[in-house]
Amino acid sequence: MPLRRLYRLQRARLTATPLTLRPALGWRGRAWRVLVCLSALALAFVAGDWFGGRQARELARQQWQDKIVANAAGQSQRDSLAAQSVAAQQRFEVSEAARKALAAQLADAQQQLAGQQQRLAFFETLLTRNERNRPVELVRCDFEPVGEGRWRWRVLATQGAGRDAAFAGQLLPSATLREGSTRRRLDLAATPLAFRHYGSTEGELTLPVAAKVERIELKLVSEKDKQPLASCNNQQGEL
Repeated sequence: MPLRRLYRLQRARLTATPLTLRPALGWRGRAWRVLVCLSALALAFVAGDWFGGRQARELARQQWQDKIVANAAGQSQRDSLAAQSVAAQQRFEVSEAARKALAAQLADAQQQLAGQQQRLAFFETLLTRNERNRPVELVRCDFEPVGEGRWRWRVLATQGAGRDAAFAGQLLPSATLREGSTRRRLDLAATPLAFRHYGSTEGELTLPVAAKVERIELKLVSEKDKQPLASCNNQQGEL
């Protein structure tokens, strides 16, 4: 019968397979199994943390080395810029010293030129003056304000033709001042003047600062006679 044959085949299969017995785990076994699993997980976590820390330390060390290299490069660049700045400062100082030296030379040359022009003007005046019969004459007078209440003056004087004796006298400066509605004359200290044929001198006047200068005059007198032999003035308007 087919059912009997099927039954016999199943029984033969069951008898052919060896019987294995698996003991059931108690609570202690399950606890050990859980403990082992947790230990494996902890070990894996520790290993991963150690490996990750190692990688982080390597990365930090590499970044630190890169930072040291970058700082060294930056310091080298700063040193180079500082050296360039010092060199530029030195070049500027040299240029400034050269400029000041040239300015001083130019001022000296201008001063010499002014002196030459003054002497040239003096000799031109000597050539063009016709009043040579007077004993002495002031052929040129210059007045220049140099500060509050201070005036500088320059005088060129000549003797008349045919006079070989040297002239000796004094220049008497005076100023006409106006202070409010009052006008007054101020006589200043005399300046000696001695020359032969021609001579020049200069001086400085100190006047009241608050006063208005209307006129500055220079009179030339001899040592023997106090009568003015020559005079010149600078008529001033509004100052």
